Amino acid sequence: MHAFVMPNRGSGGGNTKGVTPLFQKDEFDLMEHNVVSLGTRLRGWKVYTPWGDVPNSSGWFLDDEIGMAFLNHVRHLARQQPGCARGIHGSVVAVRAAGR
Repeated sequence: MHAFVMPNRGSGGGNTKGVTPLFQKDEFDLMEHNVVSLGTRLRGWKVYTPWGDVPNSSGWFLDDEIGMAFLNHVRHLARQQPGCARGIHGSVVAVRAAGR
């Protein structure tokens, strides 16, 4: 089982580089809670890097400040693996909708 985590919750995206997202600590606390409550059923963390927290904001990268904080917290928890989805590109959706 993977548990969803949004380490960029409370971030303004690319406009707020160098600023820790407002709710990142809450997300990391929830990760620790999930480790305890789900035990060995929890195998990883599901993240979606393209998602911005607020409308029209950018997502994040695994090698930027948000991503490195997330990966370091995963290492701290020591047992689970990150599972990263980049989402479906808009042009793929448009082509499929057009029946191609």
